[in-house]
Amino acid sequence: MKEESVTVIIGWYGDANFWRPLIQRAVTSVLNQTVQPDKILISKGNDLQSARNVGLNVDSRYIIFLDADDELAPRYVESMLEGEGDIRVPSVLNFRNNKLVDFSQRWYTPTNLIEGQNYIVVAPLIRTSYFKQVGGFRNLSSLEDYDLWLRMEEAGAEIRQCTKAVYKIHQREKSRSENQNEILEKIISEAKQRRGLL
Repeated sequence: MKEESVTVIIGWYGDANFWRPLIQRAVTSVLNQTVQPDKILISKGNDLQSARNVGLNVDSRYIIFLDADDELAPRYVESMLEGEGDIRVPSVLNFRNNKLVDFSQRWYTPTNLIEGQNYIVVAPLIRTSYFKQVGGFRNLSSLEDYDLWLRMEEAGAEIRQCTKAVYKIHQREKSRSENQNEILEKIISEAKQRRGLL
């Protein structure tokens, strides 16, 4: 395993005709990196968790999960490798209808995550060993990334900001991000139980 090896995983599921042009845009953003990852995996699953969990089988030191409808800014991988921590949190540009609408990434602080304030997008650079240690993404209807960060944090992963790395989120109507209150309460409750806070 190379000291700084990186695999980018683009997971997707559903209608191939819908996703094909979006996946191409995502792949192009990876190919335009100033520092190329060692591998790019385009993974189709029965759901998003199974598509992403191919990461349990990679041998790179680090993983970046890129949603198929999002993009990495050109210096993303380079900036992440210059950073520190086991979960390196990027800054975020939010787009709607391909127009920039927001640049308001709030940064992780140790008191936020367990309180339900998840400011970590799905695409930080993460240390593969922690991802494997906690068993990858669990099968949840949404917020599976937030659940993963909590479990990796409990396993000892250090979460650090990497402000120079910019992740481009393309927001869509009726995304999986809607109606999350019930699953959020479940994730937080389980995390507090594991931590002995309940």
